[in-house]
This record gives sequence, C-alpha cells and structure tokens, in this order.
Amino acid sequence: MSTQFHRLDENPILSPQENHIPEGHGAFNPCVVKKDDLYHMLYRAESSPIKHYNQKMRLSTIWHTTSNNGLAFQERKPLIVPEHDWEMFGCEDPRVTFFEGKYYIFYTSLSVYPFAAPGIKVGVAVTKDLQTI
Repeated sequence: MSTQFHRLDENPILSPQENHIPEGHGAFNPCVVKKDDLYHMLYRAESSPIKHYNQKMRLSTIWHTTSNNGLAFQERKPLIVPEHDWEMFGCEDPRVTFFEGKYYIFYTSLSVYPFAAPGIKVGVAVTKDLQTI
C-alpha cells in the first residue's frame, strides 16, 4: 500500500507577522498537541532586530496559538520568554507532551551571545493550561 502526500493550498499555515516586532522575522519549528477538540500549537517566534542586553539581535521566544481544525490558527500569544540567566538570550524550538493532566514543554535555552555550545541548554516548563507556567 502506497501513501501519497501533497502540499496543502493553505501552506504555510503560520507565517511571521512582519509588523509585529516579537515575531517580525520568523514563526517556525512548531509542535502541536491535541486535547479534546482543540489543537494547541507552540512555535518559535523570532523577533525583528532589537537591542537586548546591549546586543543587537533577533530574540527567540515561544508562542502559543489554537485551532479547531488544525489548519486555521487563531490568536497568538507569548508563552515562554527569557526570564532566567540560563535563557537570557532566547527560548526556542519547543516540543510538548500532555501527560497525566499537565503539558510538559521542552525547549532550547540560550545563555550566551554570540551563541556557543556552553550556553545552549534544555529547558522544561510545566503547565496545566498552556497559559500559566
């Protein structure tokens, strides 16, 4: 039995919002989890160039959006933003799993700029509602 894939006419289903600085450069590397009848997408939003800790850079944060059908995603909002020293230069590339009533979100955290191996770590955030970490 052969499986065929085809590109959706709606592709891409998520694009950056060029006039919105926090995700003006990119919206990519998504992951999706479905709970009940709602699809939750977490994705890396990359800002337009900004000054952050005296560095001109594009800052990555993790955003959340939802959909009833898995294609048309609605309101976007930030979920994980740099708050700690070990992620001060970005939070990116989330992967989410729903387990025993909680969402476990693993992501890459960046603590040095320019980026280098010693400053790249794995972060984990836990939430029951994808609103409060």
